Amino acid sequence: MDTSGFRRILFVVVGCGISCWFASVALSQDFFFASDRFGYTGTVTVYDSFADAQNQVNPRSGPHSAPQRDLSLYFNLGTSLIANDFAAFFTAWYYTTAGGAPYSGSGNPNNTNHGFLQFYDDGATTTLNVTGMWSVLDLNNPGSSEFTLSGSGVNATSNAALTRLWNAPSLASGPSSLTIGDLLEWDLMVVAGGLTVSADTEYFYSADHPTNVSGHIRGIFHNTNVDPTVNGFYRFDFSINMNNWAWDNRDSLNGDFRGSFFATVVPEPASGILIGLVLAPFLFSRRLRCRRVATSF
Repeated sequence: MDTSGFRRILFVVVGCGISCWFASVALSQDFFFASDRFGYTGTVTVYDSFADAQNQVNPRSGPHSAPQRDLSLYFNLGTSLIANDFAAFFTAWYYTTAGGAPYSGSGNPNNTNHGFLQFYDDGATTTLNVTGMWSVLDLNNPGSSEFTLSGSGVNATSNAALTRLWNAPSLASGPSSLTIGDLLEWDLMVVAGGLTVSADTEYFYSADHPTNVSGHIRGIFHNTNVDPTVNGFYRFDFSINMNNWAWDNRDSLNGDFRGSFFATVVPEPASGILIGLVLAPFLFSRRLRCRRVATSF
């Protein structure tokens, strides 16, 4: 989303009379991060016990190579930027080529169990700690700022958070039940660069897509399927990159490629109406997509 798109969203939501107030805190504590521009790849190794997975000993199988997949990252946790609690990192399976229903995943190679990843926590249903900050904030030079997102968490259950992971080493798709389980622990680090930051009296924000990224998503997932050939403890180690099928095919999608957005509060008292107005559409659209991810392929 460019600056004009950002301001159009602001105008539409203001017209609807939505408002949100927040109190100012430190930059790294009050933040917003949303982008579908990334991709990931890496490995998954299967163990018979949580201890073995933690110590990386006695693997049942693997490491198995995960294919390149599109990644959606969205966090609005522990923040008063808008009156909502949210989380997400998941495979962006929903982008759709022309001819399919918008955001149905038709024609999308990510719409499969193979390499699939899903963590979703709306409403503080798991234990986690996530922070975001402008690690490089340069208001004078367009494209020179970077945003760092880091976090970790434990005990995200399938019932509360809809957690899923590829049932490696299977290459078949099959029902979503093959990938359901509990995310016992995870850690995340993302540094998104190439951003142009604008400043308000209330917040620093960028509505650009990033042009470079480094980082990882790692964790241990317990597949709880009753099938002993699937059940087990899956240690995954994914690196984050800029390879993204939906972005490469953005002119052929049935539905827009969603804009990226990054923001932190300026650390001084402010009313904060504007930031709440701007972020409301992100919360609404992404919540709908997160709830749909749990369906079968």
